[in-house]
Amino acid sequence: MQCTSGIGFTHEIGTKARTCQEREGVFAGKPVAGVTIIARDVRAAITSVSLYHRPFDQVVAFAEKISRHLG
Repeated sequence: MQCTSGIGFTHEIGTKARTCQEREGVFAGKPVAGVTIIARDVRAAITSVSLYHRPFDQVVAFAEKISRHLG
């Protein structure tokens, strides 16, 4: 049986104030990708996390699957 889902971080760049992590993978046999941006204050505490995903139809399909799984 072939795995049709998986995702991993492919690149990371950052400073003390901000880290950007790129990710790529496969969901339901189709490619997905995205970026996570983590912002930190002067004490290095996380102040925000921004998530960007693509393509949109894969984001919707993933959200629907999670919703069904969680009930």
